[in-house]
Amino acid sequence: TAPKIMSSRGETSRIGPRRSWSNPPKPASAGAERMARASRLGTSGARWVRAAACAIVAAGCGDDGRGGAGPTPEGLQILSGSEQVDTIEAELPMPLVVQVFDAPDHPAAGIEVQVGDRTCDLGCRAFSITRPGAPSQLQTTLETDGTGQVTVLLRLGTIPGSALVPISVPSLQLADTARYTVEPGNAASFQSTPDTAIQPGASVTVHAVAQDRLGNPRPETVSYQSRTPSIIDVSSDGQVTARRVGTGVVGLTAGGATGELTVGVVPPGTISMTNVSTEIAYIQVVNLDGTGRDSLASTGLFAAGASTWSPDGETIIYRGSEDDGGPLCRIPATGGPSTPLPVSGFPIQDAESPQYSSDGTWVYFHGFSSGLPPFIDGEIWRVHPDGSGYERVGPAGSAFIADRNPTPSPDGTQVAYVTNRGFPGWFSSLRVLTIAGGAETELSLQATYPRWSPTGTWIAFTQIDESLNHGAVWLVHPDGSEAHRVSPDSLAIGVGAGLAWSPDGRYLIAVDGVGMMLLDLEGNHVRLPATKGNAFPSWKP
Repeated sequence: TAPKIMSSRGETSRIGPRRSWSNPPKPASAGAERMARASRLGTSGARWVRAAACAIVAAGCGDDGRGGAGPTPEGLQILSGSEQVDTIEAELPMPLVVQVFDAPDHPAAGIEVQVGDRTCDLGCRAFSITRPGAPSQLQTTLETDGTGQVTVLLRLGTIPGSALVPISVPSLQLADTARYTVEPGNAASFQSTPDTAIQPGASVTVHAVAQDRLGNPRPETVSYQSRTPSIIDVSSDGQVTARRVGTGVVGLTAGGATGELTVGVVPPGTISMTNVSTEIAYIQVVNLDGTGRDSLASTGLFAAGASTWSPDGETIIYRGSEDDGGPLCRIPATGGPSTPLPVSGFPIQDAESPQYSSDGTWVYFHGFSSGLPPFIDGEIWRVHPDGSGYERVGPAGSAFIADRNPTPSPDGTQVAYVTNRGFPGWFSSLRVLTIAGGAETELSLQATYPRWSPTGTWIAFTQIDESLNHGAVWLVHPDGSEAHRVSPDSLAIGVGAGLAWSPDGRYLIAVDGVGMMLLDLEGNHVRLPATKGNAFPSWKP
């Protein structure tokens, strides 16, 4: 067994066996000795000689009576330091010592020896250094001392595997190779399958590999544990079974390193959303567990807008592109040709933020005209899903007044929206309009993108949280009471990027800089896969 010593990195280093040099028998005559140039096998296994001849008479190559001891042959010898084993980036504890002979028993003093390969690229696994802690060098040129020796310090590279360090004496045309083994460092982290989501009762197998601080894989088997046993069960081989909606955490352990990955447990459901990460925005649909993602239609260049499902889940209405023939478009939820609405003659240039009424008879939206007079910053409108019967709901707008993001109550008698009426600058306040008679209730809450819950109990909205300087999700009763924040501090909600209620009113979907997450009314949240780069969610009924 090779002896062991401690490396400079505090990990066990192994030094391979040091091979001795075998001297060839002395030639039978001085003339034959001058002619012979004995070849040798270096410690690394490579055979290098300047010249070799054995034109010896039948008596040649015999024993000279000295028990086989003869002169040290001409050549390059690795005396020590080869075949060490250590971890990535370790400075080897034993230097490489090389001796050069230019004639039998005659060390070559003052001869240049090159150690390393100057052409080595990122695949190098070992480097020379001038002193402990010095920078790595691809090649070092040294001059032999009076004994024909050079001593070189080495540092291993960052890639595990076999490390070869070439050694050459150009003037004598000698070469050899020192060999080392680079092992990964201690386990420091894990490479694991991406975070995923499943429904309650479903299972998924996760996989992780331990790796060192530079990402090199380690051989240890990873063990898995559930850190949230009320949400997920985890077997020893990484099979995760969901128990209830929430964020499940899988603990990872290997070689002294610990880590974790998450498995979201989400309810059944499908949403539409708008891809806002590209120049041309698309309406897409995806299941909450990340499966079934599909693009339905383009909303046009830089024209990201919201979408809404019909109560029967068969149709999606969305903000159309300039080529669609109308500010809003209707398309089958399974894909196909789109139909513009409202019908021609609509007096407003553009429309946004559509939302179906719960009975499916109306689609509410806000209209605006910014490119052609008369300029209108925002008015609340509604239209039948077939494009007929459009009408303004509420007061008229102007170039300085914006009523936006309407959301009808489940019973169809009221509509909530945000407005800057009576407020300076960008401030928008939440209002509730009673459609019959036009009475309005000012809730005095700074808000964007309100959405009325299917139960009628709450209105959800986003607002800037001044203490945290980012957005948050809030809830308030329609009469303005019990306003409170529901999203946790850890989430920076995208203000005006959309909200969506689940059909049963138990959950909300909000948007942040990473993607979308599912919120319950107590502030617990689950990250939704396959939603990065999207905004304006709408939950299929």
